[in-house]
Amino acid sequence: GDGMLGLYTCAALREHGFERVYCSGTRLQRSTFIEQFGAIPLYNGKYLYFLFFIHRYAFDTLQTQN
Repeated sequence: GDGMLGLYTCAALREHGFERVYCSGTRLQRSTFIEQFGAIPLYNGKYLYFLFFIHRYAFDTLQTQN
């Protein structure tokens, strides 16, 4: 998320070597903060739907394996 905890997490992930960190949110005016903390802002519904689909598929796959 684009709140303070989410922004801090973006910075921490970058510090730990993650090359690409994506941050989604609801406040478009925070996109500059997201970039300053080293993440890529996501506000386009198409990308958010794609990420939701990936997350849902991975979750369903894990549930089926257990």
